[in-house]
Amino acid sequence: NKTTERKHLAHNHETDLILLTSEDGKVLEFDIGNVVIEEDGKWYTPSYKDDFLKGCMRDYLIDSDKLVEKDFNKNELIYKYHN
Repeated sequence: NKTTERKHLAHNHETDLILLTSEDGKVLEFDIGNVVIEEDGKWYTPSYKDDFLKGCMRDYLIDSDKLVEKDFNKNELIYKYHN
């Protein structure tokens, strides 16, 4: 299910961003844009499987070999960046 229906995500953005994930925990996107994660000097974004809004800048960066598709699980990111 694409994330085009967003009324339930409405907030004032004075708080943290909302990270959208699939039912199985795959990181998809933020409520206001694509996810990009830096690891060891390389930049990654979740692979597109008709499950989020791709974004034209995301596509451009992938086509320019500046961004690589790689899936992340929300629990993996919580462990890595919260500890």
